[in-house]
Amino acid sequence: MKESKFFAARPGVASPLPVSPPGRVYESGGIIMQALEYLNRGFSIIPMAYRPPANGQKKGDKVPLVKWKDFQETRPTEAQVRDWWTKWPDAMIGVITGSLSGVCTVDVDEDVGYEVLSDIIPDSMTIPTYSTPSGGCQMVFEAPTTPLLSAVRNLPGCDLRAERGIAIFPPSQNAVGKYQWREGLSINDVPPPPLPNAYLDFISSNNTNNKIIYKGDVTPDSLESNKEGNALQRVTFSFDDGCRDESLFHLAITLIRGGMPRHEVEYVVNNAAKICNPPLPSAQIRKILDSAFARKLGRLRNVQGELENWVRETTGNFRVTEAYLELQIVTKEEKAAARMAFRRLVLADIIEKVGDKNGNYRLKQAVCDKIDWENADVTPYDVVWPFGIEKFVKIYRKSIIIVAGEGNAGKTAMCLNIAKMNQCKNPTYFMSEGDATELHDRILQFGEPAKNWNNVDFRTIKSANLAKIIDPDGFNIVDYLEIHKDFYEVSGIINEIYEKLSTGIAVIAMQKPAGRDLGIGGRGTMDKARLYLSVEPGRLKIVKGKIWAREGVNPNGMSIKWKLVKGCKFLPEGYWNE
Repeated sequence: MKESKFFAARPGVASPLPVSPPGRVYESGGIIMQALEYLNRGFSIIPMAYRPPANGQKKGDKVPLVKWKDFQETRPTEAQVRDWWTKWPDAMIGVITGSLSGVCTVDVDEDVGYEVLSDIIPDSMTIPTYSTPSGGCQMVFEAPTTPLLSAVRNLPGCDLRAERGIAIFPPSQNAVGKYQWREGLSINDVPPPPLPNAYLDFISSNNTNNKIIYKGDVTPDSLESNKEGNALQRVTFSFDDGCRDESLFHLAITLIRGGMPRHEVEYVVNNAAKICNPPLPSAQIRKILDSAFARKLGRLRNVQGELENWVRETTGNFRVTEAYLELQIVTKEEKAAARMAFRRLVLADIIEKVGDKNGNYRLKQAVCDKIDWENADVTPYDVVWPFGIEKFVKIYRKSIIIVAGEGNAGKTAMCLNIAKMNQCKNPTYFMSEGDATELHDRILQFGEPAKNWNNVDFRTIKSANLAKIIDPDGFNIVDYLEIHKDFYEVSGIINEIYEKLSTGIAVIAMQKPAGRDLGIGGRGTMDKARLYLSVEPGRLKIVKGKIWAREGVNPNGMSIKWKLVKGCKFLPEGYWNE
């Protein structure tokens, strides 16, 4: 890359370095830690720079700082990533989209883009979304199994970054502003869903196979430039079994948006229904039409809320298909959202499966046990923590303790120290990674005879259901709760472990993103925790201490700095502070 007024060479570094514009602020170490977090997630990433607009351009350019063709095929190593952000500490994080990273993005930066997508992406779908410096947003989806090429303005106001594309990810920053995850919609809070079939249909259509269903007051030549969403009238449909409901729904939406009167829409859709294989009954057609007109009128759906209300009013056993019929859940996207809603209702202990056949449920009967508080065992669970945390937080039996840490920040060292300090409790230590050799090396770093660890029962995690292997009356340490997708399930897994406990406790380690206190899964991971610790390089924070050990001393938010020696011994640097 040629040097210009936007790049300057750092002394001792031959490669060009982007110069931070005046007033630009970065969190120390934050960007490289997030880059490594994305790499650990399986993303192929490269450093990017921002080049301000020139020669009449309206927008600046995003330019790679390395030759990136190789990284369209192979992910960089951790050493390469560390080297890049050592050379260019202000570089933006570019994620190579497509099958290699497993994600693609839809970039929306015009009002017409939101209007267009409102008829393609169901309102019930929750999508990781971040704001861009230009005022638009990027939505992150799971990359299709069949590689999909990127498409610029294939839909009005929208760009698709797919196979061999690049998307700038948070917390990158340029002279215009910052890329930021929207509240509760980060990729750690929400798993990327697949691209809706309707979206795939539209972007994969071309001039040779598209059909203009209804053009209203515009001509075919004006469809490409029309800002009212009429480009959506170029569609392809499949009326075979499994696609009938969705195709008829999108046919109706397309005609409605083109301005066709209601009686004509009903006529076309009813005739299309006759060629479905097999034909649809008239009652189902009516529900599809009602749903399409309701969408046009802006009555947006909340599938989760509708299903929960329906479930609570239902008696006896019920089937998923009954909910589809009564709630007019028609499209594939709505049905996918409904299945997700049923799953969440199970995790929330509202409904339960009936028998072995899929799709059968019943409302769980509320059980209200009498609480004998007068005879409760108020003796704290005798547990010792690193840095004397027991002086600030009490732990009772049947308790969950969360240790949320960044990658390579000391989670395992923390768990091993907890096991070592509580050997009298005969803890069971469940490991999700590493083998006997690695464990042997780590224990030797403590500089103590191996027999000193005889009371710790080390085991590998082989079951996908952690609650099944937890000792309900024992001292359990899980290192760590490993989730690669479907992060919304984390709180449910923690709840299952809690329900399994009787007189024992469970210390659960999990990954957390850099710059955040909470582990993957977000706020739901705090619900059952009586103690929640956040581990960052050189710093430990008490995010939540439910029961205070000292009257008037609130442990929540307290932190302490530390140094890790030989990868196992924590040495405090100073004292606890708020």
